[in-house]
Amino acid sequence: MQIKLLNYQKQILEELSTKDKCAIYTGCGTGKTFMGSEKFVTFKTERKLIVCQASKVSDWKKHMELFYGIKCKELKNFDSPFEEGYTICTYGLLSKRNSLKKHPLAILIDESSKVQHRTTMLWSKGLGHMKIKECILLSGTPITGNHWENLWTQLHILGYPNSYKAYLDDNIDYMLTHRYGTNIPYYEYNGAKDIHQLKKLCESYGCVFRKTEDLIELPDFNEITHSIKCSNAYKVFSRTRVVQMPSTHQKKDKITITGDSPLNQMNGGRLICGICQDKVRATIDMIDSIGSRCIVFYNFQEELDGVLKAQNNFLRPVSIVNGTTRDLEAYENEDNSVTFVQYQAGAHGLNLQKANEMIFMSPPLSCELFAQAQGRIRRLGQEQKCFYHYIVMSESIETQIYLNLFDGIDYNLKIFEEQWEAGII
Repeated sequence: MQIKLLNYQKQILEELSTKDKCAIYTGCGTGKTFMGSEKFVTFKTERKLIVCQASKVSDWKKHMELFYGIKCKELKNFDSPFEEGYTICTYGLLSKRNSLKKHPLAILIDESSKVQHRTTMLWSKGLGHMKIKECILLSGTPITGNHWENLWTQLHILGYPNSYKAYLDDNIDYMLTHRYGTNIPYYEYNGAKDIHQLKKLCESYGCVFRKTEDLIELPDFNEITHSIKCSNAYKVFSRTRVVQMPSTHQKKDKITITGDSPLNQMNGGRLICGICQDKVRATIDMIDSIGSRCIVFYNFQEELDGVLKAQNNFLRPVSIVNGTTRDLEAYENEDNSVTFVQYQAGAHGLNLQKANEMIFMSPPLSCELFAQAQGRIRRLGQEQKCFYHYIVMSESIETQIYLNLFDGIDYNLKIFEEQWEAGII
């Protein structure tokens, strides 16, 4: 089957036609898979590697076979040989496969934001030591929020020669301080010195930046907030940092949630918001009111368990995408299906445009994940108006998280501690 590229896709590929290393940073739903594969098959290096999330391996294998007649081998374990031809592997194998570091290779990295942190094993033991001769990076959000300091790893793959410190000195507004009053050195970043100059630097190394709305006309959308009252369990937890709640697990009656550290306190509050009876009931009511195919995003497994347990006679066809399950059969075949998607497993890459209504049972901490999740339905090919439903516990950490996300700011432990001290949450 032949790929029919749109005009803007042809223009982007034409811009990159002379580049052996490049990055396509276009918004959600702009067809990065098609542009990336079209560029990737032109590479001459004998060993070609596609790197993606585990949930996307089968999609890439089908894509390469359907449109190019190429059957990609999959590296499934540490002992699988890395041979000439086309190979697919997950991020988890990159840092543990020495054979990937021995040979020159061409590489396609799907959702390259996964490699933005230079201190992870993925970079320090993996990509940072590979002999990359040709590459294409794909991402709708190459960095999180305004953290341009994290673009250095991707630029380095593209051939940028300077050290991380030199990159910071030239491009980033930062200062060296100490963490929480200790003698541990800590970089505090405040974005790019000159965003236009930095983007010009990136473009000189083959980066193409385009917003979705600059390339395609997206359908209108509505955002609707549905508030539920702050639960007694949340109020008790805020005072005492410990609370017992009914368990969403079939084999347990109750669970104890403790906030014995700031991190556990933050995540404990998020979990209480997600599994309280009013939240579960509001989610089920919203699913019922929509009636047609819809998507539900959630964070914790307990949230999904709570909905399925409360609605154990769930009559709607269900699909699930999370860390252990990837079942989209109901989504694909039933027009009244409900698809539950965990942020980390499905916010990137999935095309869910058969639905035009999305329920956010709870918010992520990352504005990048939030934007990616929204882009699963509002993307190239969507012809209907999109609706985003946010079910929010009032006077809780959820309200503060959403305020940050709407402003394009990640919510983190530092913000939580400041708000806790100020009595905001």
